[in-house]
Amino acid sequence: MTPTQIKYFEATYAKGNIAATAKELYVSRPVISRSIKELEEEFGCLLFIRSPKGVEPTREGHILHQLFLELDYSYQTALRKIRDESSKETEQKIRIAITPTNGYEIYESYCREFYQQYPSFKLEIIERPANEILELILNNAVDVAFTPGRLYEFSVLGHMDLFDSIMSIGVSVNNPLASKKTVGILDLLDKPLGILDAPLPGKKRIDTCFTSIGRKPDVVVQTSLQELLYRMTQENYIITILPNNLMKNWNDVAIIPIDFFESYTHKMYWNKAMVHNFAFDIFYEFMKNKCNSIIEK
Repeated sequence: MTPTQIKYFEATYAKGNIAATAKELYVSRPVISRSIKELEEEFGCLLFIRSPKGVEPTREGHILHQLFLELDYSYQTALRKIRDESSKETEQKIRIAITPTNGYEIYESYCREFYQQYPSFKLEIIERPANEILELILNNAVDVAFTPGRLYEFSVLGHMDLFDSIMSIGVSVNNPLASKKTVGILDLLDKPLGILDAPLPGKKRIDTCFTSIGRKPDVVVQTSLQELLYRMTQENYIITILPNNLMKNWNDVAIIPIDFFESYTHKMYWNKAMVHNFAFDIFYEFMKNKCNSIIEK
């Protein structure tokens, strides 16, 4: 028995005429007749009484029709339940884009607490450079995105201000620079520097400032491992250049702002033109309460 045979049987049962059934289903009469004949052979009984006026269901035909109705009901019920569960799965997922330099801060400041308050929700986190974040939001590839210091002026985007950062140096507390309030380009000349191997806010400005005095930064460590930068800074082997928020938990390290940088604000973005799910609504309210203020443009 196949779905097509069930379809042809039910249509014939409703029409009471093989020719009318064939016409309605855009197939030939022999196709319908053969399908019913195959069912009769499978069940070992006549399902219809043929006559010049059409066909009349036998007792067995009525029983089979009732079974098909129950089968269809069971199928539709199962389909609805499965789709509902799938919908719940989708409803409980939030897709988040972060940059390589703000992921830890976002997790520590927001995601961890959200997990604790709403353990049934799933956060799907995607890491991308800041210059790729905009495309993800506009193409509805993510629900929210966290970016450092970049303002996307698109009418479809809403944004929320989170926290401020400034490019700084991290130096061992035993380093003479540790006593300074701010540092300038001359303080960094001929110093062994460490940077994160990721697109950093203001990295071009650092290169430009060194170039303006005819020098190059003495970068001796460029790594994706923040822990390595921390250890080498703590032991006074290097001076690390990073946003201050990435170094706030570094023990025995002084964090000093670089004077040719201004502070910048980390933001959360979302696409206002997108139809968001229930999980986004919960996350949005959570973030709104955390940040106390919201700006939509």
